[in-house]
Amino acid sequence: MSLKPYIKPLAILAGCVALSACEPFNEITIQGNADGTATLGMSAPSFLADPRMVNQDQLVLDVLANNISVPMVQDAAGVWRGTINFDPLQEVNLIAGWSETAGSLIPLASAQRSFTVPDDPAGVVVGIAENRFSTDFDSDGDGRSNIAELRAGTDPRLNTSPGTQPVMLPVRINFGVPESLQSADASVINALSLTVLVNGEFFLVTRNGNVWSGETTEIAGNDVFIEANFFSNSSRVELLDRYELRQALNDNGLFIGLDTTRPTP
Repeated sequence: MSLKPYIKPLAILAGCVALSACEPFNEITIQGNADGTATLGMSAPSFLADPRMVNQDQLVLDVLANNISVPMVQDAAGVWRGTINFDPLQEVNLIAGWSETAGSLIPLASAQRSFTVPDDPAGVVVGIAENRFSTDFDSDGDGRSNIAELRAGTDPRLNTSPGTQPVMLPVRINFGVPESLQSADASVINALSLTVLVNGEFFLVTRNGNVWSGETTEIAGNDVFIEANFFSNSSRVELLDRYELRQALNDNGLFIGLDTTRPTP
């Protein structure tokens, strides 16, 4: 099965790195072994765990490691597991894609994670938290994501379902200087350049002092996936920090992206 539907630009995720083993829970974990292999474990993210929305027996997980498909087998506990080989100091780009096979493939969520294998990989765990999964797949092109349609009980493969005018809700974003750069010289901070994508579309932000802000709209029911990239200057060649986050529009129709001066978690 091809993972092309899951591959999106600028979606290499920060994730987390720990030096102790942890059992996967709604995230993918990569456990390094001394023998030059890595054991992958993944359970379905919680937003896919509702049996009223997704048929759990039809969930499919596809994983690529450096463009090589990794066979994943579900164990008795419902965790998908697989093994990859690596070399010390090797750069690894991992892509994980969830889909449902309801007669035809319905892409649901995807994430990427890049990391460098350490000299002694044993005991190192790399994880992708579930809010790092993008869900902006729209199989029928009606503007509603596949996830939103499954939540609403409509068919994400038919653009005539539900056949009503979508409700647009405001999306407001407020970014400050990332924590990793707050101690930098004023000249470095003043030269910073920020690009933001919302569900794969470039989002216009305006800088006022050391805060970037902007506003757009999104269809009700869709999740919002934000990708923010801080560059050293307006040429946007040297990437200094990156932030990604998936969040649902809240109940009153207002999503405030990151109203903080410290966007890096």
